[in-house]
Amino acid sequence: MSVLAAMVTLAWGCLAVLTLAMAGMLRQLRELQTEVVALRADQGMKPWRATVGRRMPQLAGTGPAVLLVLDPGCGLCDEVHQPFTRLPVEYPGIRFEVLSPRALRRHWTEAANIRSRVDAALVAELDLPWAPALLHVADDGTVLATQPVAAAQQISQHVAGLMNTAMV
Repeated sequence: MSVLAAMVTLAWGCLAVLTLAMAGMLRQLRELQTEVVALRADQGMKPWRATVGRRMPQLAGTGPAVLLVLDPGCGLCDEVHQPFTRLPVEYPGIRFEVLSPRALRRHWTEAANIRSRVDAALVAELDLPWAPALLHVADDGTVLATQPVAAAQQISQHVAGLMNTAMV
């Protein structure tokens, strides 16, 4: 093997290791955000700036809703969308919607049973510190509960927990 080939191989190996390290750090950061929100909720503190309990007429509709707030620049958002599209079967009578501050990716709008919309002002008003995020909203537009999504594989558990939190 030539010196150049060895250097290129070593460089690619270093890039792969750095990519894996960055992915691990992002996952730990999301888990930490979830833990902080849970700890603050256990202490009776509002998880973030008064999103829970606010009535937002833009979110009102027929029956309660679960909103998934996505950001097109977020890699985890892509992973979360696909399992989210299967949830309406598990929760009949609940509206499922995708909300984004910027233009939606094409495959986010193709789910037949989920409404998708872009509303930067609404996302800014919600003032959520992370994406993806789940919101449970009453039919009058009152935000009952909200939480970050830490992993795409756990979206069903996240929604179940969100629904249970809103009922308490």
